[in-house]
Amino acid sequence: MAQQEASSELRIGAMSSNSLTHPSNQHALPPPYELTDLYLDPQGEDMLADQATARREQLLEDAEAFSRAAELDWDDWEGGDEDETVTNVAHMLFELGVESDSDNMPAPPPRLPASSFSSNDNWAPYPNKMMYLLDMLDNLPRLRLSDKHLQAFLFVLKECGAENVPSLDSLRRLQKQLQEDIGPKPRRHVSAEGNIYYVNDIAAQVAEDFTNPLVRPHMVFYPEDTQGKIVETWQAQKWLAEVGLEHLTPMVIHAGQHFYVNELAECRDGTYVLPVRWIVRESIMCSDVFKVTRSGDGLFHTDLSCIYSLPVSNLKRSFPEIVSMRGQGFVQFEAPQNALHMAMPHPTHIRAKGRPFFCVWIKLWGDDVSGNRSKQWNKHWNWYLAHAGIPKQLLNQEYFVRFVSTSPHAGILEQGAGICEQIRATKDGYVVFDCHLGEEVMFSLGVSTLPADNPMQSELASHIGLKGNCFCRRCNVGGTQEEKTTAEGFHALFMEVLAQVQDATRGQDVEDRQRKTGVKDALAQKFIQRVTQERIQLSKDSQLSSQELEERIDMWATSQRDVMNPFLEEPCGRSSNSAQHQYGQKEGC
Repeated sequence: MAQQEASSELRIGAMSSNSLTHPSNQHALPPPYELTDLYLDPQGEDMLADQATARREQLLEDAEAFSRAAELDWDDWEGGDEDETVTNVAHMLFELGVESDSDNMPAPPPRLPASSFSSNDNWAPYPNKMMYLLDMLDNLPRLRLSDKHLQAFLFVLKECGAENVPSLDSLRRLQKQLQEDIGPKPRRHVSAEGNIYYVNDIAAQVAEDFTNPLVRPHMVFYPEDTQGKIVETWQAQKWLAEVGLEHLTPMVIHAGQHFYVNELAECRDGTYVLPVRWIVRESIMCSDVFKVTRSGDGLFHTDLSCIYSLPVSNLKRSFPEIVSMRGQGFVQFEAPQNALHMAMPHPTHIRAKGRPFFCVWIKLWGDDVSGNRSKQWNKHWNWYLAHAGIPKQLLNQEYFVRFVSTSPHAGILEQGAGICEQIRATKDGYVVFDCHLGEEVMFSLGVSTLPADNPMQSELASHIGLKGNCFCRRCNVGGTQEEKTTAEGFHALFMEVLAQVQDATRGQDVEDRQRKTGVKDALAQKFIQRVTQERIQLSKDSQLSSQELEERIDMWATSQRDVMNPFLEEPCGRSSNSAQHQYGQKEGC
């Protein structure tokens, strides 16, 4: 028993000798105590003194070893070509046996009072706070650490008496498991050219903003009319006038109810309105509405001649509440407006099944970069995204830049096909938990803008390039600027790409047409080259008649996919279904 007590005191003494100068250590022994001063057991005094002497000699040898290590060059160590950032101290720790990659290494006894690291609560999916902090430290984007660095940190933590200190193997296994369970899941895609590339789950990345309590309060889903002063994306004409109403957030939450556009709503004064858009004016959530009156025969009539702005706070009952109180037969419109009644409830209202539904806009940008750190050019095409509904002051932070995809083989539009496929997949709603509302919500994605430099903008817009003669800021081919920015003008561009594809399928040369129109789609150009080669191969078969040849070409062309710019089909431009275009009236009549 005396030897056990003395052994325990020996460990305390060894710890104290390393901690005398630490101001926060309450167990440090003040001078002039020596290790041998602690051993006063008369029965084992000689043996304990010998143990203390041996321990002191071992500590002196270790100190000398560390001193020698500090003076050695990295090349003096075996395997020094693995990582030039690894310190000699980390290698010495391993050589001295104070650190091991194995979980079987016995942990040193506790030497400090219990701390918050001992708590295993509220750190899910991590087992404890220590593991969480180590994982965070290991994943700092601007401070990358090698395995030897981490081994040194873990050794120091154990020597200082911290609890729940894992081995490096345990940390790596946990990180691998977390990556498999909750990490991003890249999706494999094969382009029409046969190039394989991977795209991170875009909806899952946006969903993280809904679950982040630091980000969610800053998210904006509705356009804001600031009377000309534009600071944020949602204050510009894009959201206010150009985007079709069907691509804006269709509902708003008020008084515990979900009010949807194109659904009858009752006001506090007993009148009825038909909301068509939710918009913020003077920091107040408002709705652009049509007035609805009810005649003596019980039929509703909607005045489509004028749009009014109404604060959402004036709304009292949503369409489901009206039907619940007064019955389904209460809502009947006059014969010419039966279509309005048939559209109630809103299709999204049905799909959401009681969940709030938001439309989230993202900014996508892509460009070619070098995959090398040297001056040797190694071309890669990268895509990134940012949440357009986040204030620009936050978007300037690196945290909000999300990586989407990269490939040295698949071009920017080839990868764009996979990106647009993911965006279209969210049309019916992506379910996620909203930490701000405390419930599940649904959202869909839309492309707000495609920022890029001039050459990449030219490719994204299916333009022939800066050397082209048409459809750029330097010329007026296609009509005036106003005509080219209309929905019809953009649709004409879309049809031009299709016309070039059709001409190539019929065996006609499209180069002259591209020069005349200024339209040259990168993906369509690859299809044109393939269909030309296919026609040459089939023409070698002398048994095929002209009609059979054309039929074979048509069948082949029909089987192809991603034959043109996928962004031409995304709702990121003007729409004829904006509030002004759809109803032909200005706001605030």
